Amino acid sequence: MKQSSQHSGSEQHADEGSAARRISTLAPASPKLIHLRDGELVLYRRPRSLLYQCRFKRPDGRSHRQSTGKASLEQAIPRACDLYDEARYRLRLGLAHRTHSIAHIAQLCVAELRQQIDLRGKKTSLNDYVSVIMAAELPICLLRV
Repeated sequence: MKQSSQHSGSEQHADEGSAARRISTLAPASPKLIHLRDGELVLYRRPRSLLYQCRFKRPDGRSHRQSTGKASLEQAIPRACDLYDEARYRLRLGLAHRTHSIAHIAQLCVAELRQQIDLRGKKTSLNDYVSVIMAAELPICLLRV
């Protein structure tokens, strides 16, 4: 009877050792969503992506999503907080939520000029402005309106 109890004790010790090895080889689980700044800022990783994303609500109620550009959670958290803070500072200063490219601004300008040209119904100096913008070294595909 002593032999069987010793044998089962050694099997139990072997099972504990293999279980400990299996646990140590498992990757630590990270939470799906990490809430920061009193829940205003959410940090998460999208499926099939190595980089963390953050999202927060803009004052108009729309959600803004942006990549942190960081694969490490320790680096993604401060980067997400920086992005959130920058958006709040820009709002406080009355600046646009994000900067626009020159091509985007030119596209908006051309669209507005064409609308004014259509309203006037005759050839004006606005046509010259459109042609100058179109002749600039901007990607043509961005200026088509």
